[in-house]
Amino acid sequence: LQGEIKRLQFGRLELSTTSMGTVYVEWDKVVGIVSPNYYEIETRDGARYYGSLESGAPGTLGVALEGTTTPLDVFSVVRIRRIKESFWDRLDGSISLGASYTRSSGIGQGSLSADIGTRRPTFEVSLSFDTTVTVQPDQPDQSRTAGQAAYNKLLRDRWYIPGSVRFERNTDLGLDLRTSVAGGLGRYLVQSNRSLLGAGA
Repeated sequence: LQGEIKRLQFGRLELSTTSMGTVYVEWDKVVGIVSPNYYEIETRDGARYYGSLESGAPGTLGVALEGTTTPLDVFSVVRIRRIKESFWDRLDGSISLGASYTRSSGIGQGSLSADIGTRRPTFEVSLSFDTTVTVQPDQPDQSRTAGQAAYNKLLRDRWYIPGSVRFERNTDLGLDLRTSVAGGLGRYLVQSNRSLLGAGA
């Protein structure tokens, strides 16, 4: 199969092809993969490797970086992520707009939802925003708004440091502004092609 290797997650390799669309291949059926693109490869024990993908001996995956190739056991690899070159290509997000109006009651409602995130070798960052505004006759406008910024620092040996800041406003509850700040420490206890289990405080 020829195409662009998107990711490996939960035992399935995602491959984008021109003739068959997106194909998902079970990881334990893959003999080998080759790609000149830059990837992050994560193993079962939490170690992370970076580089292009080269062919190796049966059952091994070669990770090439600056002239050095590191062979990895295929069955020890649990995640592969594409790391793109430009800043805009590394962003992943979505935006959703909605509106409704009921003529009999004269109630109108509009909503906006947006989120964006990026993954780097040592951290993850995400932003999200949701708002809903309701307008009805002889009643003050009602709105619910929430925004959040989250940061996750990735450490060695499957440890991570999460942090987030959240803002909320809800006129239905008489809430002008509520701010929440959270932080902690966690570790992925189980990390395999079939499961991911983490614990934190």
